[in-house]
Amino acid sequence: MTRSWAARALLVLALPALLLPTMAGPASASGTVTKGSMPSVAQVAKVYPFLAHGTRKVEKGKTIDAPGRSCDGDKIYRGASGYSASFSSPDHADFDADAAHPMVDVQSVQLRSTKQAKAVLQSFSTFASKCHEYTQDGSAFTITRLRPGRLGNQRVAMTMRATDSTANTVVTMGVQWVIVRHKNVVTIVSTFAMSGTPSAAKAFRIAKVAVKQAR
Repeated sequence: MTRSWAARALLVLALPALLLPTMAGPASASGTVTKGSMPSVAQVAKVYPFLAHGTRKVEKGKTIDAPGRSCDGDKIYRGASGYSASFSSPDHADFDADAAHPMVDVQSVQLRSTKQAKAVLQSFSTFASKCHEYTQDGSAFTITRLRPGRLGNQRVAMTMRATDSTANTVVTMGVQWVIVRHKNVVTIVSTFAMSGTPSAAKAFRIAKVAVKQAR
C-alpha cells in the first residue's frame, strides 16, 4: 500500500538531517521562491530560543505532497520554483525532539497559477475537516483542525498525533501543520516532536514570518 502524505511526512521529519550552517539571503522577487525566501535561524530562534545556535539545511524542491481524495491517499502538485528549510540544534538531537524543543521545517513553493495554489489549500482543508481519525500501516492518526488567525489569502492549520505500534514499541509523535497561500505561493510550516505535541501558537508565529519572507 502506498503511504499517505501524512505517513511519509512523519517519516521524513523523524529522520535525522545533515544540517548546513545558515546564511540569510536576499528576499525573493517577482513571486519566485528562492533560497532567500526561507527564514533565517535568527528569525526562527525568536520563537524557539534553543535554536539560536542551531543550523539550517536548505534544499531546492518545487513539489508539494498533499492529501488525496481519501485520508490515506495523496496527490503531488508540481510548482514553478520552491525551497525547504529544516532547523535543528546541536544540543537537541532530532530523535530527542520534544514539545519544547521540536524540529522545525518550512517549505515554500510557487505554484504555476493561483488556481493550482487554491487547489493545494483545498486538499489540506478537506483532509483537516474530514480525517479526524484513521489508521494506516500500523500507525493511528488523530487530526484536530485549528484556527490560526489571519495568514495570507487562505490558510489551514491542524494538530496531528500519530501513534506507531510497530516493532513491538509504542511511539506517539505530535506535529503542528500550518499551510498558507499568498497569491500563488504556498508555504507549509511543521513543528515536530517525537514525544508530546509542540505549541500551535508558536507554529503560527513561525508561519507568519515564513509567509512574509516568501512573498
